[in-house]
Amino acid sequence: MRRPWILVLVWMALMSYLSTDSFAVSWSERMLRFWAASLHFSISAHDLQIANLVLRKFAHLFEFFVLGRLLYRALEVNAPIPYTAMGQALLLGLAFAMLDELHQAFTRTRGASFVDVGWDLAGVLSSQLLVFCVRIPRNMKERTESNL
Repeated sequence: MRRPWILVLVWMALMSYLSTDSFAVSWSERMLRFWAASLHFSISAHDLQIANLVLRKFAHLFEFFVLGRLLYRALEVNAPIPYTAMGQALLLGLAFAMLDELHQAFTRTRGASFVDVGWDLAGVLSSQLLVFCVRIPRNMKERTESNL
């Protein structure tokens, strides 16, 4: 197995571990309380809930942004054109997002959510948009240099 795919599988394993009961809402709330107390911040229960929601949704975006980038890197080697790898990375990222939510449906303190699949897809999509924005100028530069 090539190294890019090993990185994809390791990242997916880490994401699956983070989807267990060990990292439920109560865990992130405890971490937020700890950091607020460490930094001498006073935080109300309502503000803690909002901060926890933002933190958890950002975690979805970040995890799947990284997954999308790793998937693209692994797929681009065999892709005839870069856009093929981008589409494949999007589809695989979406499939893993749905599998991750299915996994959470069988845990004691977590639950499946189509909203979270949307956040996950937004993470994969934003990674592919970044690839797209980097590839267009590079492709244009290569075309103008080959025409000279």
